Amino acid sequence: MNFAFARHEYHTRQIQNDQLIDTPHGVIEKTLEVLLVELRCLKNIDSVDRRNQARTKSLIALNILQTSLDFKPDENLAENLFRLYEFIKNSVLNYREKIDDLIASIQIVSELYESWCSINSKD
Repeated sequence: MNFAFARHEYHTRQIQNDQLIDTPHGVIEKTLEVLLVELRCLKNIDSVDRRNQARTKSLIALNILQTSLDFKPDENLAENLFRLYEFIKNSVLNYREKIDDLIASIQIVSELYESWCSINSKD
């Protein structure tokens, strides 16, 4: 996992929670949380400005998640997550035309977030 890159992205974009991002596990947890919130906003908010902000934050979170994948210990898991993140990214980019994909993406991220939170942090 490229923890240094993920931490740097959070600091430069001011999407941080000091209690969570002290560990690689915390960075991913916070990133998934932000992604879930922003996907829900993208689906439910009428304000064009807020939707644009949600879209941008979603893409940033997805970039962090994808660049944090470590393909060495379990290449299949990393590849599958990468593909899921690509699907979610496409649903964000095309949310107006493919609302069903956005809804599916919200469900996927919700399940990933719940699963990730159930894992104990290992430094």
